[in-house]
Amino acid sequence: MSTIENKKLNPEEVGNGNIEEARSAFLEMSPDLEHEIYISQPLQEKLSLITTEIKKRDKFGYLAGKGCILHGFQGTGKNVLVKHLAKELGVESILCIDKEMPPRAIAMTFNEGRKRAESGKNTFIFIDEIDGFGQKEYARFGTGMSKIVALMSELDGVNSAYNAKGIYYVFAATNFLENVDERLIRSGRLEEIVEILLPDLKARRPIISIHQKNRSTNPHTYKIHDEVVEYLARKTNGFTPADLRSVVKYSCLFAEIRRTKNSNVELEDAKKAIEAFTPSVERGLDYFTEPNVSIDKVIGRDVYKEFFGRVMKEREAKCLLYGPKGTGKTFIPEAFAYQNECNYIFVRGSELQEGIVGEGVKKIKKLFERARMAAPCVVLLDEIRGIVTARGTISHKDDETAYLNSLLSRPLPGVFLFSTTNHPLEINDTTLSRFEYKVFVDFPEEDERESYLKANLNGRLNGHSRELAAKTNDYSFRDLERVVAAMNRIESQLNAGSRIVESGENVLDYVISRYAPENKSDDTNWKAVRNYVGDSIETERFVHSIVGGKAK
Repeated sequence: MSTIENKKLNPEEVGNGNIEEARSAFLEMSPDLEHEIYISQPLQEKLSLITTEIKKRDKFGYLAGKGCILHGFQGTGKNVLVKHLAKELGVESILCIDKEMPPRAIAMTFNEGRKRAESGKNTFIFIDEIDGFGQKEYARFGTGMSKIVALMSELDGVNSAYNAKGIYYVFAATNFLENVDERLIRSGRLEEIVEILLPDLKARRPIISIHQKNRSTNPHTYKIHDEVVEYLARKTNGFTPADLRSVVKYSCLFAEIRRTKNSNVELEDAKKAIEAFTPSVERGLDYFTEPNVSIDKVIGRDVYKEFFGRVMKEREAKCLLYGPKGTGKTFIPEAFAYQNECNYIFVRGSELQEGIVGEGVKKIKKLFERARMAAPCVVLLDEIRGIVTARGTISHKDDETAYLNSLLSRPLPGVFLFSTTNHPLEINDTTLSRFEYKVFVDFPEEDERESYLKANLNGRLNGHSRELAAKTNDYSFRDLERVVAAMNRIESQLNAGSRIVESGENVLDYVISRYAPENKSDDTNWKAVRNYVGDSIETERFVHSIVGGKAK
């Protein structure tokens, strides 16, 4: 909580009856703003309903609203928004309540707010971190009344001041709406619930421009031109307004380090700022990573590229990628995250497992909450078997499986989930059914193998790529990578005039005989698996065959 005036209430003094001193020690937040703020159109429409209700409370009578709860991720500007509304409505004082206050101090703060409103002063009551109230109802204080009961009692009495000369309204804020006692947010108390979302691209542009002009961040020393603002806006998916403020600061710092004569923040400064700063949604979650695989590096796979290209244009998607080892199941999601400039989360199923009951569920919940905040976001859940219960078994993974199934059954706006497995039949039917797209990633075709070998073989051996492609049936891309590494190493060590290099044949046979494909011992009947699980790519090829297109 910022800009608090007067001294903090001493719970012991209030509990002992030192009322006069407590009365003069109310927590107040200044309604002054350091800078203007950006409010999106959807949010403005919600706030307009609230401000209209506050202004017209005399017409609504007992129907007039009492309070609103603002919820959203930390740093999204909930406190600043209350100040903005105070300024818009001419509110002179914002009396604050925090979770450290005893019940008697809470009651006195509400009473003070009513008195000020009755005397004609416009007053807000602001309750910060309201999720901290009511979690320990059994705790008793000097008055014998719990904090949650004190809050409910005072909220029920808010309408007694609807005929007051001044405004009297309650705002509360929380980062965790699900932790707020439901008795506080029922109709008739904090009945207006407004979510403060992370800014999208349209919102990030003006927010960056605002912080550029903000004297507390950048006292008009450096200029950030439109092209740099656009770059920062496009590279900050999942950043909070507070994060954007820091990015502007970092950009100015790097410009200062360069000591530019014209005091301009250049594109190179912005790039360094993005690399140096970790946004809030990524802090405390180690699975965010930078996608580095370009879609151009995906050899062949035209039907996969076309199919997933359409998937990435949807609002969200849940895809299961299955097939033999090393065929590129983890490669494809990263490439599409890179191509579409999405945030990227890579996590293995086993990493979400915890030995303590319930802790795994918390990790999954946190991961997907952050992914939704960082939207558009690609989540790669590698080897999903590590987190879900196997078919026909009961295990310690049951809680995590049940929670994951519930997540997969409801919308995850802006989140593109890719899960991979080499053993789809070991996954229980319920989890399998939750994936709208199931994609079998097969071994590369001969022309795909040839293209891969041409792109990666060095020297004269490159000319033998067609012959090598014909000899590597049922080799995965990972198998080919090992073969290529061995052949290039041999060529670099042999004399350029050696017969073994000139002919190529001995090298090919020698390497292949020693690098058997890793799926050689796998006797899985993939045709039967595909018939059971389903394959969106098979359907794609069928459609292509009807319309006469090529699908490889």
